[in-house]
Order: sequence, then structure tokens, then C-alpha cells
Amino acid sequence: MNARWQLTPRQLQVLELVSRGKSNSEVAEELEISERTVEVHVTAIFVRSKCHSRTELIATVWAA
Repeated sequence: MNARWQLTPRQLQVLELVSRGKSNSEVAEELEISERTVEVHVTAIFVRSKCHSRTELIATVWAA
């Protein structure tokens, strides 16, 4: 996904956790960052992947 969407290393970490069904608060806790920072990363991932929801994002990741 990184080559395709040009994600940062942190965005890749967030994507991995989101694709495992983790909530923003769970991602924040696991990565020891704020929930707002997770929201910023998820939004950037949506923009780069052209997905509009977590469900669409996860489906796209699993289809790849």
C-alpha cells in the first residue's frame, strides 16, 4: 500500500491497526499518540486511498 498511496511510516502503522478493526482510541493507545493525531492520519489515508469510509478502506486493503 505504501508504494501505491505513498503513506508515511506512521500512516502505515495506523492503517494496519485500522484494518484490524481497531477504533481511533485503541490505535491512539497502542501507538501512544493522541486520538486527534489518529484522526489526522486516518483522514490523510482516506484522501490518498480515495476511500470514504473505514469499511471501504478495509475492503480495499484486503482486496490488494
